[in-house]
Amino acid sequence: MVRRFLDSHGELVLVFGLGLLAQAELWLDREWAADKYELAPVALAMTAVLLLRIRRPLLTLVLEIVGMQVTLAVNTVEKNDPMGLVLLVMIGAYSAGAHTRGRALLASTLVVLAATALAMIEDGSSVNVSGFLFFAFFFGAPFLAGVVIRIRRERERLLVRERDERARLAVAEERTRIARELHDVVAHAISVIVLQARGARHSLAADPDDARYAIDAIERTASQALSEMRRLLAILRADDAATLAPQPSLGQLEVLAGQVRDAGLPVNVRVEGAPRELSPGVDASAYRIVQEALTNALKHAGPASALVTIRYGSEALELEVADDGAGPSNGDGGGHGLMGMRERAAVFGGTIEAGPGRDGGYSVRARLPL
Repeated sequence: MVRRFLDSHGELVLVFGLGLLAQAELWLDREWAADKYELAPVALAMTAVLLLRIRRPLLTLVLEIVGMQVTLAVNTVEKNDPMGLVLLVMIGAYSAGAHTRGRALLASTLVVLAATALAMIEDGSSVNVSGFLFFAFFFGAPFLAGVVIRIRRERERLLVRERDERARLAVAEERTRIARELHDVVAHAISVIVLQARGARHSLAADPDDARYAIDAIERTASQALSEMRRLLAILRADDAATLAPQPSLGQLEVLAGQVRDAGLPVNVRVEGAPRELSPGVDASAYRIVQEALTNALKHAGPASALVTIRYGSEALELEVADDGAGPSNGDGGGHGLMGMRERAAVFGGTIEAGPGRDGGYSVRARLPL
């Protein structure tokens, strides 16, 4: 519980602790008795500035140095500064090194060098190599520590990304191998089924028992192949929550329409012609085309309603999803959703047309040959 609190509020705890330390030094140390009323507000402002140290690290460094200059102007104690405020400046220098890159890092470096030179001049007796090394260590050490830690963290993140990418490629290669295995299993099973069916046909009249044996073999082989295919598909779709769901079909269209209505788009479904049994592939593709078209309408049509029309013809199944929204539901027709619908239709020799509807709005029309 404590760790969770620190993960979410660690920055506030750090700033509060530093501010409390600075105030305690000013109010409890007799050395600052004469200046504490002037220095306490400065310390409070410098503490508040640290809240910007991650989002605005360069600005934080500049403001901390300005705060230190104000402290020097107010302070009447010779050759000494409140260490709590000095620590705030060092945290600002560290933050500039840890959270800046590119031009901001170059600007932070120049600010650190300028602060070093300014401190040497203000000290008077430190305008020499020893004074430069002293103040350069004061400003530069935390700044360089921040740079080193930032580089190390970036390298660690890069290694993690590379590891994740290798894992992703390994999973993809394994799934490709499984897909090849699936192809081999199904191809072998179909070959066995074809051979057994031929044997059953030839022996059906002459030897019914032999034909019955062949038919039983067909059933066993098909059942085994189907089970193996389902097992392999479950592996290939391990990340798909819908793996165990029934195969989509137009019989589930009312359920889909209800889901879209609940999402905010009124939908009516109209069926024309006598419904007929469709092949599983055509049935599933028809459902997916309607689903994608309704999703596009829900996303892009705005306040509107939609009409789904299913026409069963003697030679083709025709689908139309029309909305009366203010504009096209898929922009210029180049979206990935429309591309996916066209690919599904093309598999069965069908076509997809999308554009302005007859009465305004937008319409998606599909034709799947039967």
